Amino acid sequence: MKRRKNRISTVIKLPAWLFILGASLIAVSSCSTENTPVYTLTTNVSPAEAGSVSPDQGEYDKGTEVQVSASANEHWVFTGWGGDYSGSTNPATIMMDDDKSLSALFEKKEYALTVNIEGEGTVEERLVNAKSTDYPAESVVELTAVPAGGWEFTGWDESLSGQENPETVTINSPVSVTAMFEKVVNVIVEGEGDVQVEYIDEETGKRKSASRRVRLTATPQEGWKFVSWEGDLTGSENPIETTFDEEMTVDAVFVSDEGRWILQGRVTNRPISSVHFTNQNTGWLSTSDIPFEESGSIFHTNDGGQTWSEQYKAGNVREFFYDLEFADENNGWALIGAYPFGEEVNWYGKILHTSNGGQSWSEQYYFEDAIAYSLELVNSNTIIVVGEVDINKPELGEHGVIISSNNGGSSWTQQSVSDDPEMHLDVDFSGDDNGWMTGMNGLYKTGNGGNSWSIVSDHSFSRINFVNGSIGWGVKFDFSNHPDVRSQIFKTTNGGQSWSEQRSISGFAYIYFVNSELGWMGTDNGTIQQTTDGGETWNEQQVYDNGNPVSVSDGVGSFNFVDSQTGWVSVGGSILRYSQE
Repeated sequence: MKRRKNRISTVIKLPAWLFILGASLIAVSSCSTENTPVYTLTTNVSPAEAGSVSPDQGEYDKGTEVQVSASANEHWVFTGWGGDYSGSTNPATIMMDDDKSLSALFEKKEYALTVNIEGEGTVEERLVNAKSTDYPAESVVELTAVPAGGWEFTGWDESLSGQENPETVTINSPVSVTAMFEKVVNVIVEGEGDVQVEYIDEETGKRKSASRRVRLTATPQEGWKFVSWEGDLTGSENPIETTFDEEMTVDAVFVSDEGRWILQGRVTNRPISSVHFTNQNTGWLSTSDIPFEESGSIFHTNDGGQTWSEQYKAGNVREFFYDLEFADENNGWALIGAYPFGEEVNWYGKILHTSNGGQSWSEQYYFEDAIAYSLELVNSNTIIVVGEVDINKPELGEHGVIISSNNGGSSWTQQSVSDDPEMHLDVDFSGDDNGWMTGMNGLYKTGNGGNSWSIVSDHSFSRINFVNGSIGWGVKFDFSNHPDVRSQIFKTTNGGQSWSEQRSISGFAYIYFVNSELGWMGTDNGTIQQTTDGGETWNEQQVYDNGNPVSVSDGVGSFNFVDSQTGWVSVGGSILRYSQE
């Protein structure tokens, strides 16, 4: 019989503190394998007001990947990260392997400011509160519209409206602005008066029409009267309306009811043949010296004709001056001619030039067997001189003389016209291209500055005076009842093609018009008359000496005006100045 073994169980009792110690050891062993470092993430925004970052901070176990997102405020744009992370990825993934500090970088948006111009002008830009062309958002830009000459600013369009100038615009988005400019009438007032300018344009949507219509109203001051419009608008209608497509300049001419001639004094005992002023103070005159007492002279003034000094005297008692003109205070030309009467007298003439205001003169051209009567200074380069050949030499034929220069007198060219007229007595230009020449056979015209001439009328005049390409006057001396001479005054309004007689008076008459309405006439009995209606009517004007009215008996000769208010005339050997007072 198999014996069964007995199992003996033994229970060992341990103290309680030993159980607690064991549990603690187990816990410590467990922590040593699971304890991960914790790191801190901090962020900031640059500049502070530009946006935000999410999350903006936090603590993360080592190895944690944190997604950080930058958000821009209005008018700002995120440009990248700085600090412990670089690049521009947004959102960005940050590996927390250490404490991390990030900066979200922003820039303010820049918007284009486009300025358009309608018309002619410019717009000045000034940044009021913070670049050019493209401006940071919220910039305030001041715009100042500056019109070109002959234009005016009339308003803003697109992102701005109204007519305030300067105006400001805030740049919160791309901005386009149009500055609108319109052509204007430039008004020059001669005399004492005012001109009201009213633009009566018709609007076409937001834009005005290409042309403008204007109404001009002239109002004279007390003691003055309105005479005419001149320049790009002529006539005496008041008020007057016109439509224009290009820049206009209009002169409003007023004359005083007290306009008179003041005797400045006797300059010489010899007759004055020509007077020319370049401004209100600087002028010259020449003498004709008939009969042959002594040669002709040139005198100069710097005080408006109060005092005169002799600058030049011709070298021969037979020589005297026919004409004289100056381009400026330095450059001038004068015509000398030998007295032409007498069968044994040889005709000749000279063109003299000065470049120093008359202090010295030099001969530029010599006429052999001819005399020049009239000199026209078209401009500082173009000069036309006309006259006739010696009638005492039949072998030369009877024809006129035309001498011209296109280089200020450095060289001269002799011209002729198709039918070879007998003589040329006077030449006058209006502008650089249009000119007229008169003689015994009729009136000739050039439209190319004197390079060629063609006859336009069979009217022959001794003197001509044109104020523009259409309007002019001519004086014809009628010797049919010799020795009684009459002067017939004619007017043309079509450039010399046709003429109408305005007046006929006894004796020799000389005329001078400063514009289409205002002119003067002098006679050989010493009277001076004024017209303010283009020669339709004339009124005699008084001559004064030291405030007292005086009579003038010498014949009135050469007129010269620098403007509608200031002029001079020779009376024998004396000079009179026109005054509006």
